[in-house]
Amino acid sequence: MLHTRLTEMLGISHPVMSAPMTMHCGGKLAAAVSQAGGLGSFGGINPEGPDWVLQQIRHIRSQTDQPFGVGFITQMIADLPDNFQAVLDESSGNRFFFR
Repeated sequence: MLHTRLTEMLGISHPVMSAPMTMHCGGKLAAAVSQAGGLGSFGGINPEGPDWVLQQIRHIRSQTDQPFGVGFITQMIADLPDNFQAVLDESSGNRFFFR
């Protein structure tokens, strides 16, 4: 196992992160990356809305107890604020990533 500041800070086994590619990946890929020891993530700026975001989070949690993230393009949060709020509500106060 390779130990780096990133692996120690995020509690992951490998210093690998998947890009949060909105409209190109979701919870399935993020869960697979997290299960493999990296930090899986998916893009939260999705026009399907907060229900879609919550479905992805719940899917990941059903597949792994490893950390994962939800990415946002900062200037687009204002276009879909409910998606961002859904992530904040699900985060349980963890400001970096989910477990």
